[in-house]
Amino acid sequence: MSSTKKTTIQQSIHDYLSLTDRSWVVEFEVFDFGASLTSCLELPPLIYAMNPKAHFWAFMHVFLQTCEISFIERRSLSENHVEMALVGLWNFNLVAIPLWILHKRLLGFEVVQSREFEIIDSIPLKWSRTIHQLDFEPIQPMEHLEYIFENDIYINNRLYLRVDNKRIFISEEIDEQEFFERIAKTDIPELDDFYERQ
Repeated sequence: MSSTKKTTIQQSIHDYLSLTDRSWVVEFEVFDFGASLTSCLELPPLIYAMNPKAHFWAFMHVFLQTCEISFIERRSLSENHVEMALVGLWNFNLVAIPLWILHKRLLGFEVVQSREFEIIDSIPLKWSRTIHQLDFEPIQPMEHLEYIFENDIYINNRLYLRVDNKRIFISEEIDEQEFFERIAKTDIPELDDFYERQ
């Protein structure tokens, strides 16, 4: 999928995100994607707004099959400007979701068409699904949207993914790594007393 351009960067995307050592939460607010996704889906904005979760998932279901995490250079800007993005295919066309880092989290807001960017460095991600989360397999992505059970993949109007090494999967909002590190550092008096007496 990569149409990699020779542009000097200080680090690879893998090293920049320390993907070997840590995982990242990726957060999408479905209403942020209204304008760019209605263009991709060739839908009137009002139709998208009537069920944004379903339309957003119809797009993501296809996009994530070929997803990479990348450094991209935006062509529309006057100066060379490198951004981080998830890159994948929609209807056999390359598209990107630029990402911002905010509070140890990656945030996406829009879908950018291939004519607007070039890939500088990229790592393919394996889309890991579980049956209980995703038993909806549309043949055509825009058919049967009413069968998406939104509560299983959304928290309010947000979809959370997790990038862990070279895998990407649906996640809950909680940062599991922080959660377990916090537990490991917490004293549990009953257990501590028990092991001290052994």
